[in-house]
Amino acid sequence: MSAKTTSSSGRGASPVDSRNKKRRLERSSEAPSPSAELPLGRYLASPDKRTRDQACQSLKSFLTQRRGQDALPKDEMAKLWKGIFYCFWMSDKPRVQQALAQELADLVLAIPPTEPGDAEEVDVEQPSLPEPRCAPALAFLDGFWDAMIREWSALDKWRMDKFYLLLRRFLNAGLRLVERERWDAATVDELYKMMRKSGGCLDTNNPQVPDSIAYHLADIYLDELERALTAAGRESSPSAKEPVEHATISKSRPVTPLVLLLQPFVDTIATTHNATVYTRLYENVVEPVLADCLVLGSASDKEHPSSTEEEDLAHPEIIKSSVDGEATLDAGENLRARIFESLFKTASLPSANGARRAKLYRLWEAERARLEE
Repeated sequence: MSAKTTSSSGRGASPVDSRNKKRRLERSSEAPSPSAELPLGRYLASPDKRTRDQACQSLKSFLTQRRGQDALPKDEMAKLWKGIFYCFWMSDKPRVQQALAQELADLVLAIPPTEPGDAEEVDVEQPSLPEPRCAPALAFLDGFWDAMIREWSALDKWRMDKFYLLLRRFLNAGLRLVERERWDAATVDELYKMMRKSGGCLDTNNPQVPDSIAYHLADIYLDELERALTAAGRESSPSAKEPVEHATISKSRPVTPLVLLLQPFVDTIATTHNATVYTRLYENVVEPVLADCLVLGSASDKEHPSSTEEEDLAHPEIIKSSVDGEATLDAGENLRARIFESLFKTASLPSANGARRAKLYRLWEAERARLEE
């Protein structure tokens, strides 16, 4: 009797039951638990959507529970982002892609900042800015841009659009992060370095950096900055329909350092060897802001300035939040003058390309002629 029982529970087991048991074991070993452990890249890049979803949850838990800890080492960050890159690669339906792009970008804002007690002591004799409070989030964002540049050549024409969407979502998240830090000087400086460093997304003279990334950033930069400021403005502005000429900056809302936020593109415009890059960046990033400054100034020349609404500006939140006090003729002209001053100074640097310097000088001279009329 006992021999029969042993036989039926061992060699006598059904082949179907054995296969099901094997599948259950494989599934349990492959799917990561949503804990605070770093998910391996093979889970993030799994062909099974359920495994990828669980890996994303594990990634979120890992990142959001690292308060007070340093950012991941460069090599570990690169491995992590390779897995995330192929996690997004494997998403094949539009709604899934959109949801995943937003979920991944929101991780930038979910990473907890360091508290004053967590930060290392700053050397007061060192002239550089202190490490920003959101350094772990900036490191994660920097890893994203490094991964995009590193893996971009692997994209085919069928996946290009969804990765353009991912660029848009992460650009927006980065701008919201810096705005959330109230345009802290060290944070803005880190964002600049991230974009303009050797091999960065705006290092267009580097043959390893695809021009298409710089083109797309130029196309979407002002739109995403406008969205980030609009989201922030909902919390601080009592009326979304307020006329531009009466708009003032809320006491709780710092002035947007627009000239500094444009500086990565201004530097690229002045130094690029590629005439197409110059045209694309100037016409899509710098020129629209300069035009809005003129619109802002012309509003106070009208007989009935109160009839001038926000829709007269292409990017009302950018302009409103970048002027200190009432949006008057002087405020628009002053902002425009600061942008032209940045263009002129950057064109004067030894690193500027000769052909781009000549173009920027001509723009400067045309602006001086306009002011003298």
